[in-house]
Amino acid sequence: MRALVSHSRLERRTAPRLEPIALALLAVLGCASEDPARPGPTSEALGTPLTAANAVDVASPLYWSSSTGELICAESFLSASGGLMAVHATTMATRVLDARTSIAVDVAPDGSAVYYNAFGGAGPDYALARRLPLAGSFAPAVLDSCSLLCVYFMVAAPDGDHVAVTDVTDSLRIHVLSTGEKTGVGVGIPLAFSPASDRILVNEPFAPLDQAAIVTVATGSAQPAGLGVPYPIAGSKVRWGPSGIEVLYLAADEKRFFLHRAATGTTTLIWASPDTLSGSIAWSPSGSQAAIWSSRQAGTAAAPARRWELHVIDLLGRIVRTVAYAEVPTGSTPVSRSAARLPAIGAVFFPGAAGGLVFSADEAKLAYTFFDGRVYRSGL
Repeated sequence: MRALVSHSRLERRTAPRLEPIALALLAVLGCASEDPARPGPTSEALGTPLTAANAVDVASPLYWSSSTGELICAESFLSASGGLMAVHATTMATRVLDARTSIAVDVAPDGSAVYYNAFGGAGPDYALARRLPLAGSFAPAVLDSCSLLCVYFMVAAPDGDHVAVTDVTDSLRIHVLSTGEKTGVGVGIPLAFSPASDRILVNEPFAPLDQAAIVTVATGSAQPAGLGVPYPIAGSKVRWGPSGIEVLYLAADEKRFFLHRAATGTTTLIWASPDTLSGSIAWSPSGSQAAIWSSRQAGTAAAPARRWELHVIDLLGRIVRTVAYAEVPTGSTPVSRSAARLPAIGAVFFPGAAGGLVFSADEAKLAYTFFDGRVYRSGL
């Protein structure tokens, strides 16, 4: 199951899921004692650019539709519309999905639809929770709406028929797309559905992951998830796969990267980086690989810079490969459109680094946004 995580540096230390979605915690439980592998040689530079410079919001969440082969992201605030856009990962063809300021939060399991917030419906502070088709013949739908700078969190279930929706201030609702039925199941931020779509992992806004609960969809009954993830941490990503709930998380020192398996209660040190780890965490569809950015000071005293490197990690063998890198002059990082126009929302959704990072369905490619406002694709 997918569960997206990305946040500002401050929020990443305290908040749950936010695709995504950030969780924050510390210490380590039962860590493996072996030293993980070191990264191999770096690639030549960034991958293939799919857009022009300044085309996308540098901190935009990024989703890959397996149905259309498109990458879904937010347009740059420098563009004419600043809305939701799709760019094809092979042909580079681009289309605007919604001209309003928008934040994507999930895609359907088969890639046929995108779930997102569209702002400015009935007023500048109005938000719509929307489902928009990327493929197929079904009509766009508004699942919910609110005002006063609210924002929706949505998670699509593996069965393609259930969607969890909440705006934090209201109850968590499960929408059944085939019937139009919606049922309240308590409160909390949805993190991930079970593989059978009959249970959902939720957490209170800004609460540590060890307070997460599992809610049964049919009855609304809840029980502690008992994830056993430490507090505080600097970032995380949750998935609920066939082997149960798993959490990739970054320690508070922003150098150690861990994998926690809730079913067995084991925590493994995947990588201890000499550099700072930050930005989004991506998990491959099978759960066998992860991707994360690192950075360190570079350049000279006269021209200081920060070197960013993108790493792909084999979680079983703990083998780290660097697939892209670039140096960014200090002080040149652009301001996110959403963080600039909607600071409260930007603080929840966007990290203090390039935000979009996603594997292709076949796990052979990785797409990501960078500080120049482009979407890139790298082969693995």
